[in-house]
Amino acid sequence: SGDAHNSEYVADQDKRREFISDFTGSAGLVVVGTSHAWLWTDGRYTLQASQELDSELFSVYQTRAPTDEVKVEEFLAKTLPKGRVGVDPTVISMPVARKFQTTFKPSGAELVAVTENLIDRVWRDRPTLPASAKIVVQPESLSGKSTAQKLTDMRAAMTQQGVNTLVASALDDIAWLFNLRGADVDYNPVFFSYAVVTSSAATLYVDSGKFAPDVAASLTAANVTVKPYTAFFDDLRAPASSHGCVWVDPTSCSWAIYLALEGKTTGIVDNALFPVKLPKALKNPVELEGLRQSHLRDAVAVCSFLHWMEGVMAKGTPITEVEASDRLEQFRSEQAQFMGLSFATISGYGPNGAIVHYHADKDKCATIGKDAFYLVDSGGQYSDGTTDVTRTVHYGTPTALQKKCWTRVMQGHIQLSSLKFPKGTPGSRVDAIARAALWNDCLDFAHGVGHGVGSFLNVHEGPHG
Repeated sequence: SGDAHNSEYVADQDKRREFISDFTGSAGLVVVGTSHAWLWTDGRYTLQASQELDSELFSVYQTRAPTDEVKVEEFLAKTLPKGRVGVDPTVISMPVARKFQTTFKPSGAELVAVTENLIDRVWRDRPTLPASAKIVVQPESLSGKSTAQKLTDMRAAMTQQGVNTLVASALDDIAWLFNLRGADVDYNPVFFSYAVVTSSAATLYVDSGKFAPDVAASLTAANVTVKPYTAFFDDLRAPASSHGCVWVDPTSCSWAIYLALEGKTTGIVDNALFPVKLPKALKNPVELEGLRQSHLRDAVAVCSFLHWMEGVMAKGTPITEVEASDRLEQFRSEQAQFMGLSFATISGYGPNGAIVHYHADKDKCATIGKDAFYLVDSGGQYSDGTTDVTRTVHYGTPTALQKKCWTRVMQGHIQLSSLKFPKGTPGSRVDAIARAALWNDCLDFAHGVGHGVGSFLNVHEGPHG
C-alpha cells in the first residue's frame, strides 16, 4: 500500500497496490486472500474504486465511514481466526502493526513479517528509479536556515526529550532537515533516504551518485556523513551498536525499523511529536515570503488559464479535460522558478469532478461542456514554494441545484475565513464551521477542509489538527 517511508505519494516501483488491484488512488490497503481480495480506502476514493476494481475479485470498504465502518484488522481477526497474515514490515508503520497485533490476539491470528515482498516476486516488469533524478541543494536564501543550525535545533530537542539518537524516515523531513531536494517521487521533490542524528554526529543514508556537484560540500560543511541508502538497516542491526534511547516518528517509521532496533536500544520514544514536524510546518520568514511570491506567480498562471478557457468555451471550440489540463501546465511552466507540478492535475467535467482525485485519461476523458460544473484542482512546485488551488466554474446556465451547491460551499469558505478563534485551536474544532451551510441542506463532502503545504516540498504537509 505504500513505500518504506510511509509516503502518501510513492514512486512507480512502490505502486504495489495499483499493480495487484488496478486501483490508482493515493490511499488504500489491499488484502489478498486465497480466494478473494478486499480494498479499504477513504471517502475520497470509494467512487473511483468502484470504477477501477473488478467487483468479482474485490470487495470495497470505506475507512472512517460515518456509520457501520468495517475495520480491516477486525475483519481479518473474524475472517481468519488462528490465521497468519503476512506483511512486508518495511511498508507498514509500527502503530498499524501494533493495532493488528492487539486486535488479532483474542482470535489467535498472527501478524507475520515476511522477508520478501510477495508482490515483487510476481511483478516481473517492476519499474526502477530513474538514474537521472538528481539531488540538489536548497540554498539558505530559500530555506531561511542552514543545515547546521537545523541540526543544532534537533539536538536541543533531543536533550530536552532525554534521547540519544534521532532516526528520521519521512522523506520530506529529511529533505527539509538537510536542505536538499530530489526527484525520486513524481510531484514531490524528495529522494529516498534515511537519517540518524546523535549529539555528535549526523549520518545521511542516500545514493550519493545522484548528488549535484555542490551537495557533498554542503553536507560536509554541516559535518554530515554520507552512507549508502542500503547500509541503513545493517547499521541499525550492527552487533556492536548501542543507540541508547531512540526517538522515531511513528507516522513514518516502519515495523522493520523497530525489528532492527530490538535489543539495540535502552528505549524508543514514539509518543512525542517528532522534532522536525513543527519547524517544517511553521514556516520561517524566508519561507513565508517564498510562499507569497510563488503563489502570486501561480495565480498569474491560473488566471491566465481561466481567461483562456472562457475564450475557448465562448467560441464553442471542443476541448477535453486532458487538453485543458495540459494548457494549464503550459501557463505554469512560463512562470519564473517553476520546477514542475505539485500533484497530477484534477481536471474533471460533470460527474468526473466529483471523483476527489480524478485523473483524466486522454483516450476516454470527457469533453468540457456547458451543462455541468468544470472543476480544476491543481498546483505547482516552485523553488521558493508549493501551491495547491481549486476552482469550480460553469460555462453555461447553472441549474437551481447547481447554484445552491456552489453557494453553500462558498458560504462555508466565507464563514471559516472570517472566524475568530483562540490561539491553539485545532483544525478539527472548526471543521464544522466550513460544513454548516451544506449540512443545513443535508449536503456534505467526504474529505478534509484543508491541509498544510511544504516550502518546495510535499503538497500535503502535516501535522494536521
